[in-house]
Amino acid sequence: MGRLSNPSEATKTPITQGLITSGKRRITSRKVAKQAPCVEPIASTEEKGPLSNSVQRRLPNSTIDHLVEEYVGGLKIDALACRYGIHRTAVMTHLEANRVQRRRSIRKLSAADVAEAANRYESGLSLAAVAKTFNVNDAALTREFSAANFPIRPRRGWIYPKHTIPD
Repeated sequence: MGRLSNPSEATKTPITQGLITSGKRRITSRKVAKQAPCVEPIASTEEKGPLSNSVQRRLPNSTIDHLVEEYVGGLKIDALACRYGIHRTAVMTHLEANRVQRRRSIRKLSAADVAEAANRYESGLSLAAVAKTFNVNDAALTREFSAANFPIRPRRGWIYPKHTIPD
C-alpha cells in the first residue's frame, strides 16, 4: 500500500497508461487515429497547458481572413487545421461564419465504373477484390452499390434465415 504515492528519484519519467510491453514489441490498449503530420505549422509562442486542459487558441480576425483566403485558394481543411494549430471543426466553423461555400468531395467512381464493378462483383469476386481493382476503399464501393440499389452479398459465415434459404 502506498508504494507509488511518493515515487523515488528513479521513477521521474511519467508512466504511460494503457501500454503493455512484451519483449521488444509495444502493444497499446487503444487504437490511435492516424493523422498526417503537419508539414508547415505556424510558430506559436503559447505555452502548452496540462494534458487535461488544452490551450485554446483564439485566432485574430486578420488570421481568420488569411485562413478563408487560403481555403478559397484551394487548401484543404486538414492542411489549414495543421497550419494554424486548430482543430478541423474550428476551421469549418470559421468558414461557415464567413459564409464560405464548402467544396464537395469528388466522386471517385463514375456511373460506368459502378456498373463495371457491379458486373465483377456479380461474377463472384469479393467486394474487397473489386474495390482494389478500382483503387477505392471497400466502404466507398459499398456506398456506391447502395446508392445504385445494387444488392450486396451477406458476409462469410452469415446464416440465412430458414425461410430465405436459396435453392
